[in-house]
Amino acid sequence: TKADGSNFSTTNVKAIVEAIRLKNVEASPSEGDRTATFTYTDEHGNTNASATATISVNLIAPDAVDLDATTADTRATEVLTLNIANQAQLKAGIAFEANVAAPTATDITQIKVVIGGATRS
Repeated sequence: TKADGSNFSTTNVKAIVEAIRLKNVEASPSEGDRTATFTYTDEHGNTNASATATISVNLIAPDAVDLDATTADTRATEVLTLNIANQAQLKAGIAFEANVAAPTATDITQIKVVIGGATRS
């Protein structure tokens, strides 16, 4: 309800609904579904059929990236030394070791790779 008693514009309604955010105040939030139910009421007191949005909270992280699947342990760091014969080989692209283990998680939605090293001054 607006403080001045006037109606919300369609732009107001859209902005308010899009501004709603899930925020846990607990130090250790629990897993599970969070729901928000939206109902609009017009100036005559008529309400629409409610709409419910569900956010599923899953706090289980995917397994670690294993850079060497040929070893029994999980290798989060691996040194790979390549001797580059010429600049053309480097410009064409050098593949990293092909022994990276496939993750067991099936819900990975993003892969982030940060590459660093020597730069030309």
